[in-house]
Amino acid sequence: MGKLRDVPSMKKLRENVGGLEAVARLSPIFRLFGRRGRRLATHLEEVSGLSAQVERLSELPDRFNDVFAERGWIAYEMMKPELMEEALTLAGTGGLEEAEGVLADSYDAENLRFQMNFMSGIPEFRDRARLLDKACDDYLAGRYHACVPVVLALMDGFVDDVGEVNAGFFSKDANLTAWDSISAHDKGLQKLASVLGVGRKKTRVGSISVPYRNGILHGHDLGYDNKLVAAKCWAALFSLREWALARGDGRGPERETKEGLRETFRKLVDLSRQEAVLAAWEPRSVQELSQIPMQGDVEEYAEGTAERCVVEFLDGWRRGNFGQMARSVCGGAGPEIGRRAGQLRSMAEGRVLASFAIVEVKDVAAAIAEVEVELELGEGGEVRASRKTVRVLYADGAGQPKMAGAEAGSWRVVNLDVVW
Repeated sequence: MGKLRDVPSMKKLRENVGGLEAVARLSPIFRLFGRRGRRLATHLEEVSGLSAQVERLSELPDRFNDVFAERGWIAYEMMKPELMEEALTLAGTGGLEEAEGVLADSYDAENLRFQMNFMSGIPEFRDRARLLDKACDDYLAGRYHACVPVVLALMDGFVDDVGEVNAGFFSKDANLTAWDSISAHDKGLQKLASVLGVGRKKTRVGSISVPYRNGILHGHDLGYDNKLVAAKCWAALFSLREWALARGDGRGPERETKEGLRETFRKLVDLSRQEAVLAAWEPRSVQELSQIPMQGDVEEYAEGTAERCVVEFLDGWRRGNFGQMARSVCGGAGPEIGRRAGQLRSMAEGRVLASFAIVEVKDVAAAIAEVEVELELGEGGEVRASRKTVRVLYADGAGQPKMAGAEAGSWRVVNLDVVW
């Protein structure tokens, strides 16, 4: 079994950073060649000292899984490195329970909503978003008995739908590995499935700390209703994101290409620019948000804004144009538009949107916004009011989150439970 530090992208990054640092030592010479040379030298100097940092971070997933995988946690792309380091520090001093408490506490309302938004680019996840939203509400309210079985069951179906064979997360036939992935490694999801899927035929009434699927869903582990077990279920679900994305794009060793120094440098510079934009991002001011009309035609809302996406979505529903609704969910065009339009038509059956109004717009992050709306719904000959929060994500054509305003992206509605 190989190490996580040796997955191709991490290995290549270490090699490329080492090469860049060697070139960076020539920056005084580059400064002699005019403005372009000085600009290049400045960028090269920014990468000085990266090797040690990259080396430390590349070791982190292996160290984390070696300590926590048997306890039901694995490293994955969206797990913050500083969180893993804090947990490892506590575990190293004998505080394993405290370390697990820190990990569990990190799955708060903000983190859950953030990671669910990032998973919404995967169609098979969006199909399950309505029930996962309910499970999230249960979790945040401390109703762990209700959310744990739901998350475990939906993980199983998610893997069954994404994988190439009819096999759920806990099936011995499931292939939970993927090329060039942190979570989808033999030491990651495959290991986690074996830990959570162990046989549990004896009834136990005491509290457990690992979400044993068989014991919980077959009614033998009766003490599963606690925060630690529930948090591990969410962590397992979110770790499936990069596996699903890797399965979907067909990556593999045969598609690996050699990158020249110029291309590597360009990517690092682009990454630095993105990080700078993220650090500088601020939500719109109260005054700017107050200028957004509560009601109006689509054209009255600025193009390229979260609120316009929501208005297009709801306007489509009001007019019975489910294709328009689907484009606000999927973006662009393609076969998924038709499938999503049919799903939305089915979800809205029996309910007519008479009118809608925007109550509040929140800029949550550089690629995430929430729009609270008031709906007037006609159902069974009666009209009733309903208030909903529509979550929108700025993403590219493949559903991958992008910085708001990027040319290759657009705002998309991610929680279809608005229609229910």
